[in-house]
Amino acid sequence: MKKGLLVLLCTILVTCFFSCKQDNVFGGIEPNTDRVIAEFTDAVQGTNVSHDFSSEPITLDLTELRLSPRSVTNHATKIKVVVNSTVVTDYNAVNSTNYTPAPAAAFSLTPSEYVVTPEQRKTMIRATLRPSAFLDAQYAVGLSIAEMSDGEISAVAHDVIVFISIKNEYDGIYSLKGYSNIPGSPYVGNFTLPCDEELEVATSSAASVYLSPAQPVYSTGSFAYISNLLPDFAVDKATGRITAVAARIGSLAFIFPFDALYNSRYDAATKTIYVKYGIAPAGSGRYIIDTLTYCKPR
Repeated sequence: MKKGLLVLLCTILVTCFFSCKQDNVFGGIEPNTDRVIAEFTDAVQGTNVSHDFSSEPITLDLTELRLSPRSVTNHATKIKVVVNSTVVTDYNAVNSTNYTPAPAAAFSLTPSEYVVTPEQRKTMIRATLRPSAFLDAQYAVGLSIAEMSDGEISAVAHDVIVFISIKNEYDGIYSLKGYSNIPGSPYVGNFTLPCDEELEVATSSAASVYLSPAQPVYSTGSFAYISNLLPDFAVDKATGRITAVAARIGSLAFIFPFDALYNSRYDAATKTIYVKYGIAPAGSGRYIIDTLTYCKPR
């Protein structure tokens, strides 16, 4: 009986020892607050950076670099950051996205080496870029911590992706009420896209936008995107009039103006684009009427 009691008592003590020991464990490892660890604050979700269109270079903040909150230090630490396009391609592979690494000729870190102090502990990574070079695709910047003067580079937060979005005042997510007339096809009739369809009206220059992924048309009581109808609308900033409908790469040609009586324009008060344009060849009678109303930022 006493032997059984002794075994039970030892078991309780051992269990208590390991339970108490486990309470001091952080993430499965013993904490060591003396370790100086460099990391990106937003390594997990990435950072979104938006800016107005400009043809001139600008300098802006990309993301935050810091010492781990558990790190203890009494001196300044130098940390070098580099552009790493592999971060973007790896993100695409995991998330089934199609971001393009930032063009090297239009982008640079300023500077590439940063200093964090015991008092500051964090700093913003800055870059100089030319917004007009970030319009023809969905661009992102991949960054990696390359080296530091002492301490460790985080094993899990050493990379970050920064999504770049350049916008003019017409840019955004829009709803659409339209009419497509393509004789000899099923694409004749009225169609509607609500805000939650997420139709993008994306910046292509300081005063023009394009429909992404493409122009919708009527299709069996609903709508369909036509992959070779890729219009780009140019707006006169002074009058709001639409001055041209250009065809983006891979698109059929367009005819504009198609109807001299139709007032193709941008209404700033309601944030609405009204446009009517023809589809080549001339004389085919093919045309589109779009009424695009702003829903929210893209």
